[in-house]
Amino acid sequence: MVQYLKHSEIDKVKWDNCISGSVNEFIYSRSWYLDIVSPGWDALVKGDYESVMPLTWSRKFGIYYLYPPFFAQQLGVFSTRQIKEETVREFLMGIPGKFRLIQINLNESNPVNISSFRVKNNLNYELDLSGSYAEIYNSYSRNCRRNIKKAVDAQLTIDEKISVEDFSEFIRANLGDRITELNRNNYATLKKVLKTSSDNSTGKIYRVLTRENKLCAVGSFLITSGRCIFSVCASSEEGRSSHAMYFLVNHAIENNSNKDMIFDFSGSNIKGIAYFNSTFGARPVEYPYIYRNNLPWIIRFFK
Repeated sequence: MVQYLKHSEIDKVKWDNCISGSVNEFIYSRSWYLDIVSPGWDALVKGDYESVMPLTWSRKFGIYYLYPPFFAQQLGVFSTRQIKEETVREFLMGIPGKFRLIQINLNESNPVNISSFRVKNNLNYELDLSGSYAEIYNSYSRNCRRNIKKAVDAQLTIDEKISVEDFSEFIRANLGDRITELNRNNYATLKKVLKTSSDNSTGKIYRVLTRENKLCAVGSFLITSGRCIFSVCASSEEGRSSHAMYFLVNHAIENNSNKDMIFDFSGSNIKGIAYFNSTFGARPVEYPYIYRNNLPWIIRFFK
């Protein structure tokens, strides 16, 4: 049976043991990460934590709802066993009725076939890092290799000598006006993710400098034994013109090549970003988004 647990009832040691032993681990589902991006999250648990699903919830005007948190692309069902349609269905049917609106992302290992939810597939891009860097580089598109060469010719340099504060401020200055959903609370969350992941050795942040030592791009990565996630990034106008992001991603790929890992681009449905990801030889991978609206009809009308 799938059991609903409030946050205070969750055994986080057992939870994290399930996640680390799961067939589909994502860092987003670790308890410390959920504590940051969705404080007070609840859970569905099957058996003695053999399969689990976080419920990232909030409340507005007295109505409880589930939502996809910022900086956590894929959640859903995680299990130490193979995940089948009936397993996902059992968890989705186990979501308590008090959550009147459900909008959440599952993960790429969650097959969904359930009529009581609207389902659409989002795109992610992934690159196998198990080959040598030379092999991976040769799979880049001609345009990708050309842009990396332009960045090298522009004498860009890269290092990790950037503080969480400076990283976040650069993101705000160069990305905030294009992503209107980002607000003060989201930046505070980002800082906590960057700080905690650095402290527990699952995160790295990089900066790219021009030949005049001017900051022109930044990027953060979440790294576990099986996956390197390209999490948050931004470029200045000068960074875009010098192809700093190609330079940055190539650096991360080179550092993690020859490992039994996936380089996870964490998106995207946006055509321009999808094209950028594909130029590195990454393949598209779908993950489900599910939606159900049981709001009172008057609220549903205005929503």
